[in-house]
Amino acid sequence: TGNLTIESGASLVANSSPDCNRDGVGDGQCHPGGNISIIANNINVTGTILAVSDGMTGLNNNRGWIGNGGVINISSNILYAFNAIDASSDPSMPGSSSVITGGNGGTIIINSTTVQILGIVNARGSNSRTNGCGTGTPPTSGGRGSGGFINITSTNITITGTLNASRSLKLLKFTELIYL
Repeated sequence: TGNLTIESGASLVANSSPDCNRDGVGDGQCHPGGNISIIANNINVTGTILAVSDGMTGLNNNRGWIGNGGVINISSNILYAFNAIDASSDPSMPGSSSVITGGNGGTIIINSTTVQILGIVNARGSNSRTNGCGTGTPPTSGGRGSGGFINITSTNITITGTLNASRSLKLLKFTELIYL
């Protein structure tokens, strides 16, 4: 029950493998983000904590499901989050005209007496087809990933940053994941 500091430029990462090519033709479910549990007296995050699903790298014919976001569970006396805590389903995955179904956002649970969030806390769903969804069922039609879950339990909380557990937007193209 000591202290944990994740400094600027550093990351605590449990991202999934980007290889979704399970059967040689690229049809398949990409791996979900990993699980991170942190128990410490004081936690200071000026770097990043990531449990993100890495997208569709390795697909031969661009068909399949992007993995869901991971799970981040933080228990502490004091949590200061100045940069990013992210359990999204590949937020940097660009939309595609191919047949891709977006993954759901992950789960972030924070249980701390004092919480100060000045950065970004994300549990977003990932993108899907840029040209809309077809008439079939996933993975033949593409579909947006649903938003995840963010639960913060605290007796003293200040949020001047961003909490985002939104469903992805169809036709939206993320070309770069940007942190403060």
